[in-house]
Amino acid sequence: MFCFLCVALAIVPLGFRAEVVENFKDCNEFFYKKKEPKGIYKVAQNSYKICQTYNDSKCYFSLYFHSKKMTLYSAYTFQRHFEKKLKEKQAINSGYDYTGFDRGHLNPNSFQLGKGRSATYTLTNAVPMDPCFNRIHWKDYEEYTRLILSDCHKADKNKGTAYIVTGAVPGNKNMIKIESNTYMGEGDINIPSYICTAVCYESNDAQNTKSFSFAFIGENKEGGKIEALNILQLNEKLKSYYNINENVKVFDGDCHSSNNGSKELLARLKLLEGNTRKLEIHKMCEERNRDCSNMKRTSDCSDDGSDVLPRKKRKIT
Repeated sequence: MFCFLCVALAIVPLGFRAEVVENFKDCNEFFYKKKEPKGIYKVAQNSYKICQTYNDSKCYFSLYFHSKKMTLYSAYTFQRHFEKKLKEKQAINSGYDYTGFDRGHLNPNSFQLGKGRSATYTLTNAVPMDPCFNRIHWKDYEEYTRLILSDCHKADKNKGTAYIVTGAVPGNKNMIKIESNTYMGEGDINIPSYICTAVCYESNDAQNTKSFSFAFIGENKEGGKIEALNILQLNEKLKSYYNINENVKVFDGDCHSSNNGSKELLARLKLLEGNTRKLEIHKMCEERNRDCSNMKRTSDCSDDGSDVLPRKKRKIT
């Protein structure tokens, strides 16, 4: 098993290790109240619990669904940084070359520092994402979340902790055909139908007046709508999308989802709904001399904006 993962992760920086652990307790510092999400594991009994480490430092946790060759979620904490503008760059991996899909990070490198940022460049922290959804719609919410948490850390003298779970709902139809030397053995990578993020900020003040939570979920397609939710609403959505009888609980106790701070943030997030920036989508595609549908048929592009010229096509089934 361990060698199996090493082959797949050979493209990440030296010092990275994906350690398969027996239970969540071996990597529970990335979970709110050190408790893993409930119900999600029922989606995939044949899953690997992975403690992502870099130079022997634990960085985040991923739950990998082997039969679908996809990660169900990554759990991580937000690392404080106060730069005015972070330089964002995400790696292109051969497993996604010319499929027409982005290698979408679940744990974003812009949320991490140092070793933590280096550790995000792994296939077990990525799922295929529609390029227009990833670079326009999802990026808006991801960046807004980063700004909220950065501002919160500055204002909160008690320096609380932001626990985040970003996950993917397995798709029912589309798969990306891959070659045996590109991704954890030969087979198909599942294209998720939905991507979601849940945020739980736990302040260290005695009254928890600065604690809050919020979530958002979006359909992984061109123009896919993203909906802002509280944690209880996300739990219900995921139960429905996973099509399971067991209740889903992303955070133990739902992390202050009913307090005023959570309600205020949710109202702010909802202002982003409907702002799909369609003109920017078309501008982005025109600049590359192709529209979004052509981009899917021919090539994918790096998240840092550089072009990747098409050489061949891969079959989407």
